[in-house]
Amino acid sequence: MENLSGIILESRGKTPSDEEFIKEVNRLIAEYGPEACAALCIRDSLTGLANRAHFASLYEQQIAAARRYGTDLSILFLDLDNFKDINDNFGHSAGDIVLKTVAGIIEKEKRDSDIAARYGGDEFVVMMPHTSSISGQVLAERIRRAVEKRPICHNHLGINLTISGGLASFPLNSQNPHDLLRMADAAVYLAKGAGKNTISLYKHEKRRYRRIGLDNQPVLVQELGFQAAEIYSGIGKNISIGGLLLQIPAALPIGAQIKVSVSMPDGPPLFLIGSVVRVKACDAGNFEIGMAVSFKEMEKSASKRIGNLLRQSEGAGAKPPGRIAQTDGSLEGSPNA
Repeated sequence: MENLSGIILESRGKTPSDEEFIKEVNRLIAEYGPEACAALCIRDSLTGLANRAHFASLYEQQIAAARRYGTDLSILFLDLDNFKDINDNFGHSAGDIVLKTVAGIIEKEKRDSDIAARYGGDEFVVMMPHTSSISGQVLAERIRRAVEKRPICHNHLGINLTISGGLASFPLNSQNPHDLLRMADAAVYLAKGAGKNTISLYKHEKRRYRRIGLDNQPVLVQELGFQAAEIYSGIGKNISIGGLLLQIPAALPIGAQIKVSVSMPDGPPLFLIGSVVRVKACDAGNFEIGMAVSFKEMEKSASKRIGNLLRQSEGAGAKPPGRIAQTDGSLEGSPNA
């Protein structure tokens, strides 16, 4: 019993000095038996899914099996969209309800052979043994849709949920299955950058965000921090959640903070604030300016509009089912064309 108590203490981040916790653990062991209480070591106390430590152990086992027998293995990383806003606006008790609800959806939608875990905070991970990328996409999209269709009522207030995910598969994305967790995690950022409420497939390229052309839409550019700074007229080249490429008749300094108004065909102008990360001279005294914008700090309305543009642009070509987006996999932040 003492050994089991010690294991549970370690799994919960407790120390032997936590006497009340030890008493409660020993009481539960005496009442329900060691086997039932052993679940405390491997389950997340809030959601009931596997905890991170247990997942790590199972992950190593599945990696060894996939490598030995050459079988498929897919990893799906999931991250709730705007979860901080839910905690801030509705309280942490509402956040707990959201986490438990999403965990229940994942548990219901996954197959018996899949392993679901709460990885930390609002992050979940699903490991799918003997599962190709295509089959993994089907499950990922099923979970995404189920979360989107499950509003939550808390204190007579409605909370709408969406989730973003990243998928990586062995041997499609890497010959080393150890890479899958890192790749799937990186793909989540791509899903966020594609407008959220999306599943992104890992693909190793040079850009972090998928971008679309602006067809030379008019832009107005002004440096921040200078009174009566000149306003430059130019054209927009392309845009993504991560940045904007434009052309104006001025070479702005690298690192300069600028604000930009972009004429949009779908409504009023889009206003962005960011930093100059690239300047390139082109013909007739004009310069290409690369502007970096952090989608985490961007106004939600701007992020949503860019995300809608990205999704609309997918309609012109083939794409995976639902809202799964083929996006780039590098973590470089430059908005180079």
